[in-house]
Parts: sequence; structure tokens; C-alpha cells
Amino acid sequence: MNKRLKALVFLGIEPMERVFDVERRLVLINNVKRVYEVTGEFELFVEIIARNSRELGEIINRISILKGVKSVQTFVVTKEIKDISH
Repeated sequence: MNKRLKALVFLGIEPMERVFDVERRLVLINNVKRVYEVTGEFELFVEIIARNSRELGEIINRISILKGVKSVQTFVVTKEIKDISH
């Protein structure tokens, strides 16, 4: 069985005008499965699927250097309780 690593990532973007640029770049990353604009402390929510922690780290690094990304908060999913997308 091929075990995948799922991470939920919140991004803080500054200035706000950069949100659309960051969105356009995120959708080009194959491991990025979902991108949402959100309200609250962060501007974007991203779901990433990686083969392992090394690949996840590389993807997070790639995202963190995008112009406009000021903060990255990553949560690795340890257990999936319900997923109706399948």
C-alpha cells in the first residue's frame, strides 16, 4: 500500500494585492490538490499530498519563497476521520 502524506497549510499573504499572484503559482504545483481563499488570520488554505516528509518539506519551501507569502503554518494530517470527496 502506498501511504501518502497529507498536509493542510495556511498562508499569510502581504500585501493583499499579492493573493492572486500566489494563487496562480500554487495551482501550478502538482502536489497542491486544493487552494481556498479564507477569512481570518490567514488569506489562503492549501491542501498538499506528498509521498514523504522530504517531498513535503521541498514543497513547503517552494511555497514559502513565493513573493507575498509572509507566513506559513503547516499541519500534517495524522488520521482522516471523514472524507466525502472520494
